[in-house]
Amino acid sequence: MKINLAKQQAFFDQETHRIKTDFVLNPSSAQIWEYDQLLEPMAEFDLKKIQIFDMGSGSGRLTFELLRRGFNVTAYDISQNSLANLAQLYQDQKLPSWGKLRTTHQLPKAASADVIVGCDILHHLPLQEVLAEWKDLLKPTGMAIFSEPNALNLLWYGHLWLNKIPWEIEKGILQCYPSNLKLVFLAAGFSACQIYGHGLIPTPVPLPKMIAARNAKVWAKHQPNLAFRLQIVAKLN
Repeated sequence: MKINLAKQQAFFDQETHRIKTDFVLNPSSAQIWEYDQLLEPMAEFDLKKIQIFDMGSGSGRLTFELLRRGFNVTAYDISQNSLANLAQLYQDQKLPSWGKLRTTHQLPKAASADVIVGCDILHHLPLQEVLAEWKDLLKPTGMAIFSEPNALNLLWYGHLWLNKIPWEIEKGILQCYPSNLKLVFLAAGFSACQIYGHGLIPTPVPLPKMIAARNAKVWAKHQPNLAFRLQIVAKLN
């Protein structure tokens, strides 16, 4: 699939197209459940010792949650405007318990990351081109963890239409269905790739708290084809 990275950069350089600050700083219960499930595979790591790269960090949707949990994060994005916004927000909001933030729009040459993560980034990229490059950033025991919209869930297309989000920017969602994601990650050189579902009912839908929590964290986990979101865990060994 042909994805124009220059158009992606120009789109997200505009402040009106970035994640809102309140969304970043005051995550809802549904967001916290997403992050909890997404970060489960990192439980084996010592948070003070690992190097995390947040790929396509934007204004900090996932970056800030990692920082709040005490992880040190290198935030990477092709939009320097987004990175500047992220760095300023971090300086304004950081607490002593938070991890340290570094921002960059250039990837390192050598393997230096224990974990690469990302939310809503894979569908903005030519996957086959970038995943092999990103794999080489990982240490031999490293892993990649991503959260993405599920192309098989038709509600996403209604979301794009209602919010007038250009198809040219979002068309990469067509790559993000379980069987294709697994195939692409394995073709890029990862030795294992697991796809989990998140939210059988779309997680923004208001539900009683107990039902909402089970919907987000339990019902869809092993039914990725039916899920609202997908969570990808890929390993080198």
